[in-house]
Amino acid sequence: AAALKTYFSQCGQVVKVDLLKTQKGKFRGIAFVSFEDNTAVDAALLLNGQEYGGRELKVNNAVGDGPRAREDRGKGKLAGKGKGKSK
Repeated sequence: AAALKTYFSQCGQVVKVDLLKTQKGKFRGIAFVSFEDNTAVDAALLLNGQEYGGRELKVNNAVGDGPRAREDRGKGKLAGKGKGKSK
């Protein structure tokens, strides 16, 4: 996370870097970088397609309101679909 923060600080003040990991703790190759202002965001968007660590960066605006609380999530695909009663 520190290396990404340093890299993206060329765009402006980085507030936070969140790395997405698998359940086993392995980095998924996805990160969310939060900036102090929209000018920094615009500068970061210009890095889309650039190489970083031997990989092509894909930079875009995140959609949504950020992390959701557990209770805000849906109940899942099978919720409410019990076996039912035998007749």
